[in-house]
Amino acid sequence: MIVHRFEPVAPDRTLAVCEWLFPARTLEAGHDVADAHGGVLVPSEAPVISRYYQWYTALMGDACRSTTR
Repeated sequence: MIVHRFEPVAPDRTLAVCEWLFPARTLEAGHDVADAHGGVLVPSEAPVISRYYQWYTALMGDACRSTTR
């Protein structure tokens, strides 16, 4: 299973944390999972990331509007 977490760290920066979780039996069986970790986002992740960006930019817009009044 892959778990993705996106943490806003600045108005123009987001930390993407991706964790690959394997059943204990996979590791106990001696499988090498070192090459299972990727470094790029895949097309199937695009809809989720797009929704995140929409949510985050709307949130930041609301925050900016409330501090400038």
